[in-house]
Amino acid sequence: MSNKAKESTKQHLYDVFLCHNGCDKVMVEIIAQRLEDEANLRPFLDKWHLVLENLGKKILSKLLMQAHMCGVCRR
Repeated sequence: MSNKAKESTKQHLYDVFLCHNGCDKVMVEIIAQRLEDEANLRPFLDKWHLVLENLGKKILSKLLMQAHMCGVCRR
């Protein structure tokens, strides 16, 4: 099985990892809620899923890899 085929069959915990700046938290939470309610997607949002605020890059990288897509939100 090729690497591409392996990647496509990999189970993802989240459909989209939402990456954002702290000043955009309110708007990104609204987007996450709409993704759940209207598109039936499983977004990863730090406010919903993380207990610790200051995580290392390694942990965030693992969480990002558990998502099917990444959404970068920037004004």
